[in-house]
Amino acid sequence: MRVEAGAAAVEPEREKALKAAQGFEAVFLKELLKLAMPSGNREESVYGDCLADALSREAAGGRGLGLAGWMMENGLKSGGKLRIT
Repeated sequence: MRVEAGAAAVEPEREKALKAAQGFEAVFLKELLKLAMPSGNREESVYGDCLADALSREAAGGRGLGLAGWMMENGLKSGGKLRIT
């Protein structure tokens, strides 16, 4: 099996882009969850924030809303170049 040097160089960039897209989706989900949670006293707010953070990271690492996948499909151009529009 022959591996092209250019193709091998694309994989680390793709991994970085995927991590960035999943991170963005996690932040987006966290903000949505914070809006959905009732606000209470300071202690509940701290725990609620931790819960929203944990849930959003877990969801974004899995299938999430599909936002990271969409960003990967639409943000990559042929030839391995990243394109942000």
